[in-house]
Amino acid sequence: MATRTVLVSLVLSCFFPLKAQDVSFRHLTVEDGLSQNTINCIYQDYYGFMWFGTQDGLNCYDGYEFLTYRSVPEDSTSLSHNWIWDVVEDDSHNLWIATWNGLTKYDRSLGAFQRFLPDSSDQRSISGTRPASLARDSKDQIWIGIWGGGLNVLDPATGTFTRYRNAEDPDQNYPGDFVRKLYIDLKGTVWIGTWNGLWKCRIGQDSLAVFESFFHDPDDPASISSNRITSFQEDQEGNMWIGTLGGGLNLYDRDRNSFKRKVHDPDDAGSLSSNDIASIELLADGSLWIGTVSRGLNRFDLEDSTITRFNNSSSDLGSIASDNVYSVFSDRGGVLWVGAGGLNLFNPALLRFEPSGKLAMLKEQLEGLSVYAIYEDQKGSIWAGTNGNGVVSLHPESGEVSWYRHQREDPNSISSNSVSDIAEDPEGNIWISTNGGGLNRLDPRSGSWKHFREKKDLVETAGLDYISGIVVDRTGQIWIATSDDGIILYNSEEDYYRRFRFDATDPASLSGNYLLRIFKDSRGDIWLGTWGAGLNRFNPEGERFIRYLSDDTEPGSIPDNIVHSIFEQVNDSARIIWVGTANGMASFDPDRPENGFTPAGVNTELPSRSVYGVLFDPKEKQWISSNSGISRYNPADGSFMHYTHRDGLPGNEYNAGAFLKLRNGMFAFGGIGGLLVFHPDSVYESSFETSVALTSFAVLNEQLYEGIELNTMEQIALSYKQNFFSFEFASMDYSDPQKNRFMYKMDGIDEDWIVSGERNFVSYTKIDPGDYLFRVRGTNSDGRWSDHEISIMVVITPPFWQRWWFRGLLIVAGLMAFYAIHLYRIRRVREIERLRTQIASDLHDDIGSALTRISVHSQQILAGQDAERIQQSTEKIDELSRDTISTMSDIVWSIDARNDSMGDFLGHMQDLTHSMLSEKDISVSFRQKGMDNRRPIKVEVRQNLYYIFKEAIHNIARHSGADSVDIRLDNSDSLFHMVISDNGCGYNPEAIKRGNGLKNMKMRARRIGALLEMSTSGACVIELKMKGL
Repeated sequence: MATRTVLVSLVLSCFFPLKAQDVSFRHLTVEDGLSQNTINCIYQDYYGFMWFGTQDGLNCYDGYEFLTYRSVPEDSTSLSHNWIWDVVEDDSHNLWIATWNGLTKYDRSLGAFQRFLPDSSDQRSISGTRPASLARDSKDQIWIGIWGGGLNVLDPATGTFTRYRNAEDPDQNYPGDFVRKLYIDLKGTVWIGTWNGLWKCRIGQDSLAVFESFFHDPDDPASISSNRITSFQEDQEGNMWIGTLGGGLNLYDRDRNSFKRKVHDPDDAGSLSSNDIASIELLADGSLWIGTVSRGLNRFDLEDSTITRFNNSSSDLGSIASDNVYSVFSDRGGVLWVGAGGLNLFNPALLRFEPSGKLAMLKEQLEGLSVYAIYEDQKGSIWAGTNGNGVVSLHPESGEVSWYRHQREDPNSISSNSVSDIAEDPEGNIWISTNGGGLNRLDPRSGSWKHFREKKDLVETAGLDYISGIVVDRTGQIWIATSDDGIILYNSEEDYYRRFRFDATDPASLSGNYLLRIFKDSRGDIWLGTWGAGLNRFNPEGERFIRYLSDDTEPGSIPDNIVHSIFEQVNDSARIIWVGTANGMASFDPDRPENGFTPAGVNTELPSRSVYGVLFDPKEKQWISSNSGISRYNPADGSFMHYTHRDGLPGNEYNAGAFLKLRNGMFAFGGIGGLLVFHPDSVYESSFETSVALTSFAVLNEQLYEGIELNTMEQIALSYKQNFFSFEFASMDYSDPQKNRFMYKMDGIDEDWIVSGERNFVSYTKIDPGDYLFRVRGTNSDGRWSDHEISIMVVITPPFWQRWWFRGLLIVAGLMAFYAIHLYRIRRVREIERLRTQIASDLHDDIGSALTRISVHSQQILAGQDAERIQQSTEKIDELSRDTISTMSDIVWSIDARNDSMGDFLGHMQDLTHSMLSEKDISVSFRQKGMDNRRPIKVEVRQNLYYIFKEAIHNIARHSGADSVDIRLDNSDSLFHMVISDNGCGYNPEAIKRGNGLKNMKMRARRIGALLEMSTSGACVIELKMKGL
């Protein structure tokens, strides 16, 4: 802060006494988002946001947008009233707002307001409904001046109030009930302005408040000038200034305990504009800025006791918007805010381009005029030629300003008001070229003018009426660059003209006739810039032109064939020719022309590559004029600054060739808005260490948090669905917010800092769940990067399937699944082994037995002689062979995976039934229920069920003697029930016990977990039960 104070003070002190026309205000009104144009108070909070209390709501401003808070009657967490008197901040960065109806606290962490109103049953409540002024002391206590309620002190930690009122304690010298203004000075003294005098309060060692009062005494000029106190301000020397209503300004004399008055004098324009003072503010240069109720703004220079008035002017857009000035405030960056018909902003840094002394008068004379030529003569007079308003000169000693304009009725006047260039011959005559009026010579001693025009009978004067520029060589000859007819050399002693033009047959002639610029270097060579034909160098002794043309195939060629400006930089014995073209600037060593042209490093930074002029300061910094303002470039470190009308320039567009370094070190540039004159050392870069604040956070383009609450947060928690979000941010330098620049970085996403320039927002899309740190840095309006950085964590929670516990469950489930698969494979292997064993057993039992019997019968056939026995054995072999084939077919069918469906199973059972029983003329009833043909059946179940069924059918066909069979299959209610019954003769139980059929059937039933029962009383019934298929 100390550095900023010194720099701002330096700039202001260089150019004051300040004139009202030197100060231009920038305006913010309801059209810009302000809730109301009457500004009762202005405050800057800890984060740098600006707060404005109006008669219709509280406004927060970040340099880009206003955020308005208003009272909502049905919402107790809103402001208690829209009329705002004052704002202050406590140590926790909560805001306390004095309204028309009670005190309101804004809690940033909650984003809500809390109201404090009088409570007749609580003596520790606030004593009135209209707090008018607030002040915070070093103990974080809030002092409250209440209109109609006296003085209160609030402890923010407890929310309790201490009252100082005569109505409650008549024996004390407490202030009156109508307190208008409070102020706490650097020593901790509390100053209390009421509508009935002045009080000051100090806290004694016993922590008791001691009050001292001061009243206006009409008979005592050393008393305070009025009892109606409106404002206070302590200056840099520790003096207290007190503003009153009706009594002007008072300075408190601490030694004499008296007052000195500064009042309005109707006969003195240098006095206060009014005695009705509303607000006072101290600027870094030590001056007081004083707002009056109805007579505008005053600047009081305490060093020389001068007062400058600033009033609204309908013809001056840069004047204050209203003469009703209710509030004045200086922010941390030194910007002055004036509440008058809206907000009026003045940046003292704009004065760095203001000239001092007599040059200020010349600048004022040329304001709004297009300056085409600038010249300083041998006597130090400054000349400036305009386009349409003649030429003006400033005498260096007397400060006299003289205008020379064309007078049609006066032949002894300049021939035209459109001036293109100015030069001086060795005799001190001033030569002025014009566009349309030829050449003029002014003898300053006699004041006589001589005109030189084109002569029809003298071809050498062709083009003389329209001149782009002139130079005078060492011999006093005038070199005249015409607009479209080459160059003319005029010898004034011999009144002799000589013309040089483009000759297509002569490469040593001028490269083109359309001339834009002419320049004479320190060696006497003449340099000519053309329109479309490059640069020409002419040595008067050799009388030949050397052409320098742009060629894209030649790296060392001039950047462009349109040459706007030419300048020579001389350092000791070395010299460089600088050329400004339509495509940037380039340097050229005239003593080493073989090196060609070197494009300037600044070209890539320039907002406009049409370079109209360049000057070098003692530190080798380049100052460049163009169509877009003035640029400064330091080749040593590559630093670049650009200035426009927003920085105090008279305009952005400058004229080609209109630039000059004066002998006193001042720089002059001519533009369409007038003359810019400044000293390069006065154009400092602001050292203000700005802060950066977050102003908005949005998810899916919908705002989630405002800047007021956002900056108090440490992290933002989002769900995985909220992975499209954006930040907005602002640099808290209000000099020119549009020039503030930013860089940001999201740790975890961005590999390095990203410079966004003047763009104050960033969006992130499709961000994976995780923890990220968003960081922002910014510059002040002069491009100085601040060391201050703001950061906030962004935590995106993953979906449940990406949480650690879910992934743990997945791992466990995977392991279990793997184990289950492993068990399944083992079970399948075992099933296959059992199946193989069963098949082997079946093959051994059925096929092996049949083959053994076939072998026995074959032996009998071979050994036998009895034909009948051979016939019987042969028939038996045939029967056994067919049974073996059937058995093999059944085994193959039972292990074939293509037969796994219930439909295949039923079909095979029906085929078996038909083939075995139809031959015996046994009728079959085959009924089924709940049998899903598409449902698969395990191989083991299908195989064993089939063999049980086959054995039962086989027995019926062989032994039952039945003529009908009833087969019922029921697969409902999660049970499978198979019943096979016939009407035959039944079976002998003893025979059944001796046979293997029933044993095999029961064995197979056990294999598949089924229960098999058989009834042989009368008809035979076989019944099987198991769980559903």
